[in-house]
Amino acid sequence: MVSKLNLPEWDGTETQRRLADLSMQAHDIVPEHTDTSKRAYNRKSIPELEAVQAEIDRLVADQFVGEP
Repeated sequence: MVSKLNLPEWDGTETQRRLADLSMQAHDIVPEHTDTSKRAYNRKSIPELEAVQAEIDRLVADQFVGEP
């Protein structure tokens, strides 16, 4: 599915670098919480991860949708 998206080339913009950093943060957070079943993990609230995801969502919306 991602290959069908019309994503811009990597230019190393500040936003692109920040998104990459946030992705790395998210990938570092998740393993700390996977010592449970997938169903239990999906019900779990991880405030630290939610904050990272919220910033990713905001940056992507600004980048591709434009500011509200």
